[in-house]
Amino acid sequence: LQSVAPKEVSTFDIHKSAIPFMVLQFIVLLIVIIFPQTVRWLIDISAV
Repeated sequence: LQSVAPKEVSTFDIHKSAIPFMVLQFIVLLIVIIFPQTVRWLIDISAV
């Protein structure tokens, strides 16, 4: 990503910007671990 970003954007800025997305993925992972039936529910509603 650094090669396509403007010169004033540092690698630290790129990594810092990814943190919210990583947190969201971690939350979804926790939901799936704690409530595995949500996966089955999502499959069932998408098959309609």
